[in-house]
Amino acid sequence: AALSTFAATSTASAQLITSVGSLNSPNNTLTFFGLNNTNVSNGYTAVIGGANNITMSYTGNDGLYFDYCTWGLKGNGTSCRPSVGINQAGILRFTFGNGLIAGVGVSMNYAPSSPVYIRARNAANTVLAQYEMNADAPISSSAFQFRGIQLAGNTIASFELQGTGDASAILENLSYTTSTVPEPSTVALFAVGFVALAGFARRRAR
Repeated sequence: AALSTFAATSTASAQLITSVGSLNSPNNTLTFFGLNNTNVSNGYTAVIGGANNITMSYTGNDGLYFDYCTWGLKGNGTSCRPSVGINQAGILRFTFGNGLIAGVGVSMNYAPSSPVYIRARNAANTVLAQYEMNADAPISSSAFQFRGIQLAGNTIASFELQGTGDASAILENLSYTTSTVPEPSTVALFAVGFVALAGFARRRAR
């Protein structure tokens, strides 16, 4: 029932991206998530750093796992590199503390038998875009592949993955970027400046 509140949704400018190269350049990547070879339970929170002072948090009853090389995701791949994984049902969220971003994604793998969601939220915690991986961008091989969300402007305050059952989702890195498109207030300021310059030029011509 809880999952029904997360119907597939996105803003007009949102895109599901399947390559880290689709993020605006330059972008930032985090590869370490704060712990090694251990697991944590519901309510875990840690500041994992990066240029945007990222906080990682976990909500769920099945655990969050770090660097578990033998976790095979039902035969869909393993990892011995720095990684973090949702064990069955739970939500792993990354919150950007030093300002909004425009694009974000992870190199990920997951058990294909259970829905896995990725979402971008704004500062009011409203869902800007959501995609369910099995339906929208399935990963059928044992390899880790990039999955993320890109918007036209800097509106993303947090990014999350939700697992819903089985051995759910594991990720190796987090990449994110800000937009080079000027904010509306900046565009308006430029417009005022151009109007003023045009008026000044006309006065001088007289």
